[in-house]
Amino acid sequence: MFGNEYTPVGVESWGLDDLILSRLRAAAAGKSVRRIAYSPAAFAHAVESGSPMLRRNPERQEFVQQSAATTRCQRYVLVERYQNRFSNTNQSVEGFGIVKWGNPIKRRTFLFALTYITVFDGQSFEAVKKGAASLDDEPMMSRLIGINPISGPNKELDEAAFPSAPAEVAANAKLRDGVRALLTTSLDRTLPGLLQQ
Repeated sequence: MFGNEYTPVGVESWGLDDLILSRLRAAAAGKSVRRIAYSPAAFAHAVESGSPMLRRNPERQEFVQQSAATTRCQRYVLVERYQNRFSNTNQSVEGFGIVKWGNPIKRRTFLFALTYITVFDGQSFEAVKKGAASLDDEPMMSRLIGINPISGPNKELDEAAFPSAPAEVAANAKLRDGVRALLTTSLDRTLPGLLQQ
């Protein structure tokens, strides 16, 4: 593909980590849920060491075990950005973002919030359940015939919603609220099944 442009933008001000924690607490009603401090560098190493699609590598398990060394929990839940193929191209989308796609005649804009959840046993640190967060309302046929180019939580927006400059993204309330809504809905639909024992 030609003419692609990828610009990462920090959206820490959107409070996505706090939102994820609140959805975990809601899904695990009656259980104590807390955030565990971790080393961003150690997490980056664990992510880079394995396949972004398969999510199977001993480094992730080791990362969780080391991060939880001073805690005693029944389960540990890792929620991370997920990477997925974009349409029938060799490109991918990952995490939270907005993408404009098409040709001069027809352009389409999509907002997405892709996360992957792994539940680890608190004693062995083996992954006991895992899966991509989903909205469960996307017909497979729409993905196969290219109506929807993103597999996972996404929403088509008007083309005018695409920011004119990357610096505008973090301050854009519509994008923030859209990502937060996609993230909330997908976690609320996915977490209860993964947290069942």
